[in-house]
Amino acid sequence: MSKVAYSFIREVMYMPAVVTLYKTGWGKLYRLRHAAAENLPKRIIGAMIPRLLHVVFWCSKLEIFFDFAFT
Repeated sequence: MSKVAYSFIREVMYMPAVVTLYKTGWGKLYRLRHAAAENLPKRIIGAMIPRLLHVVFWCSKLEIFFDFAFT
């Protein structure tokens, strides 16, 4: 992982990324797609963190509710 980004953000977003990858439908598809490309699990989790940050940013910007449980 890059040391350029804030380490605090990586620490905070690690568990939400793991939960998203293993408990949501779109996260499972994302994980399987990256696993098929032979990426390691930690690399897949690291790739999910910016994706989650984009989802959080756009949901807050557009003022919409994104329910992770039912997607």
